[in-house]
Amino acid sequence: NLWGGWIEGATQAAEVIDRTDMETGYVVVLSDGKANQGIVNPRTLAEQAQELAERGIFTSAVGVGDNYSPRQLDALAEAGNGRLHDAETPEEIVEVVLGELTDVRQTAARSVEVEIKHAGECELEVIMRSPHEQIGRSVRCDLRTLGSGGKRKLPLLVNIPAGDAGHQHDFQYRVKWVDVKSDEEYQSDWKATTVEVIEPAIYAVRTADRDSVVPEKFSWLWVTGLAFEAL
Repeated sequence: NLWGGWIEGATQAAEVIDRTDMETGYVVVLSDGKANQGIVNPRTLAEQAQELAERGIFTSAVGVGDNYSPRQLDALAEAGNGRLHDAETPEEIVEVVLGELTDVRQTAARSVEVEIKHAGECELEVIMRSPHEQIGRSVRCDLRTLGSGGKRKLPLLVNIPAGDAGHQHDFQYRVKWVDVKSDEEYQSDWKATTVEVIEPAIYAVRTADRDSVVPEKFSWLWVTGLAFEAL
């Protein structure tokens, strides 16, 4: 009964919040088996996890071994503003749980949201399993929490119309977040950047300008995202 264990932990966190001055709570679910009792529908689990996250109770999950329920754990973690981890050995379990506790203590911002917009005919695709919403020519991505001094990468695939060589495409982006100490909302000013489209012949000779690390990481994220969807 995966749901039963998770909801009991969330209930205890809620009780502590209600009787103290704490504003947030965290539940880490560890599971090595299939969810076959209680609520097992991932959509229902996600709805409940989202409701708790809106109350300030966040959920992360750790799948242990090869026989846990990835759809259920992923639903809890994604909707619960947390993360899904995979662990095989006792040492990995300890490392993951300690990492979650460290992140909780160091969290500086929550409800971190990045908005990107463009004025041309491009199409933006988010190559990462983060909640996002596309509205016209803008994309909003929910990066959840961010630790003090931490960094997050947001890979985007830009589909540019054919025959567009020589053009520059303008993009704007800004960040919104909630300070965990003051519970106040903030947002940055709009920042600007451009993507330049060059001829293949020019690209072939500008080897010094290439950053091989970025496309390698991008390709890895793209492939792992496709593999997860397939599973």
